[in-house]
Amino acid sequence: MLRIGHVDLGTTHPAKFIETERELGHNPVGVFDDFRILSEEKARQFAVDNKVHFFDNLDDLAEHVDIACIHSVNWDLHLPKLLPFIKRGKGVYLDKPCCGNITDIHKIKSLVQDGAKITGCSMIGFTDDVKAITASTPNIHFAFAGGPNEVYYYGSHVYYLLGAILGYDFARVRYLGSSAQKMFDIEWPSGKKAVIAIGDSPAKWFPFHITLLSDAKPAQHIINASLALKNMLTEVIPHLAGTASNMPAVSDLLNCELAALAALQSEQTGGQFVELAQVTPSTHYDGTAYEKIYAKKS
Repeated sequence: MLRIGHVDLGTTHPAKFIETERELGHNPVGVFDDFRILSEEKARQFAVDNKVHFFDNLDDLAEHVDIACIHSVNWDLHLPKLLPFIKRGKGVYLDKPCCGNITDIHKIKSLVQDGAKITGCSMIGFTDDVKAITASTPNIHFAFAGGPNEVYYYGSHVYYLLGAILGYDFARVRYLGSSAQKMFDIEWPSGKKAVIAIGDSPAKWFPFHITLLSDAKPAQHIINASLALKNMLTEVIPHLAGTASNMPAVSDLLNCELAALAALQSEQTGGQFVELAQVTPSTHYDGTAYEKIYAKKS
């Protein structure tokens, strides 16, 4: 049984994580929040409702857990908030998106190379649908995929979906333009291709989806994420504890977000293909700006 802590409570995820961790036999012991989304009253009530201790200090929480899950809507705060745990040798899961710029991606990869236990991703790659697709679809040539809402906070799910099915070795990305949503062209070194449609649309909400052309007949899949969290935590928790799991390497997972940064850079520079190695430090999804938008909707 591992002691688990949660950082920042302003989304629906922390309560669901806590419930699932208990189902898996672990002990969610405490939470920390800096009141950027929730008021202090609501954050402290969250701890009462979920039967965990509210820690007023992030370092104090880090002393009392084995692993931590960081849920901050502002992805630009993920790196500073994971450091108290890493300094104490604790494992950290970062809710997607993990980072908003290549500098933070390189820093996380460097920490892992130095021995830190860090992972982070979308749970979409752990759905039963994705498992079934990867087990039964031979030699995929092309995909069309998409999902609803904001182009990075929600759109990152689509990059993780593609990574889980077509591979995390994205080569380059090109902005194609916009209709109801923004569209991007993605290529892999093997010659596989995908087109994605992401961002706000008049439909407001619809399921994540992917259509595949392969050596089998064309097939469209609607992704049901209802069991994804339990599937993901079954892999994430042992991985962070240092025991065997089937988690992809964090360097591979972060390529999903690097592909999203290449997409943004292409959009900002006239729609040319941008290779992942060409992403510049100035290309940045602004976590602070998105946090303000999210807070207004909450």
